[in-house]
Amino acid sequence: MKLEKNPANLNRRQFLRTAGQTATVLTAASAIAPALLSVPAPGETIGVGCIGLGTRGGDLLNAVAHTPNV
Repeated sequence: MKLEKNPANLNRRQFLRTAGQTATVLTAASAIAPALLSVPAPGETIGVGCIGLGTRGGDLLNAVAHTPNV
């Protein structure tokens, strides 16, 4: 879509198209922003689940879990 630089050359159809696109972008941004802002910081604790580790894997997981800052 090519818009004229002179606002006097902007017709109703171009104005409505541009206004609609702008409104859509702003609506999408306002819907996405809270999700992006609520992402936990990298330094926060996360949960991890492990399936099928067996005895040796369970022992290693317990050793790692008791390590500071892990």
